[in-house]
Amino acid sequence: MSDLDPPYLEIISTLKYIRLLKGYTLEHVEVITNGEFTKEAEGSYERNRRNITLSRLLKLCDVYVVSIDTVIIHAMY
Repeated sequence: MSDLDPPYLEIISTLKYIRLLKGYTLEHVEVITNGEFTKEAEGSYERNRRNITLSRLLKLCDVYVVSIDTVIIHAMY
């Protein structure tokens, strides 16, 4: 496991939660992003094996049609 701090982990958990709420699989995300987010990369983010940059986090929010504010607020509770 990575040494990332808990707030980061909560944001990643929230992104996975949103993905699942949308009914998206990792494969679905790869297809709808035309391979920009491979299932391996997305899975690595969700398993805390790879850091995600802010720009990629924002792109995922666009894919999931959710604001970064919503993700951060949800991660705080």
